[in-house]
Amino acid sequence: MRALRLLVGFLIALGLCGQALTASAEEAGYSILPRPQPSESGPKIEVIEFFAYYCPHCNALDPELTAWAQAHADKAVFRRVPASVNGEPMAQQQLYYALESMGEVEQYHAQVYAMMHSQHRKVRTDEEAIALAADMGLDRDTFAAHYYSPAVQDNVQHALKMMKV
Repeated sequence: MRALRLLVGFLIALGLCGQALTASAEEAGYSILPRPQPSESGPKIEVIEFFAYYCPHCNALDPELTAWAQAHADKAVFRRVPASVNGEPMAQQQLYYALESMGEVEQYHAQVYAMMHSQHRKVRTDEEAIALAADMGLDRDTFAAHYYSPAVQDNVQHALKMMKV
């Protein structure tokens, strides 16, 4: 998780400083990715957060990072990518992408963290993810339809590929 926090911090710093930071980043011991990820942000800087709902550090960082993203929305595109522990698809990844496909991430993202860290809810299986969404007030059948959709499955596979860079 320390590496994840360092990566997020580096990406934020890179986004704020632009291209001029590249040489000094290498001098400071950071590695520049050999194959940059394709960007969907056009002329704006793209900041990608690799996160995991189960991670206490991600949970602690989320309010500040969300506020930063909102404050810099005019010049930066902020994207979240749910991470996997072992390179295999996880229920928490599908949970995030199902919320995203429903257009409900902004409303429920912080609540997922709260339920997992304050209420100690576990989300390790598909049923636990669907039950958590229903407990947050989402329609169970609608959420399950999104959760099992091909688009959500594709997003999970894309996230897994991004993590292998």
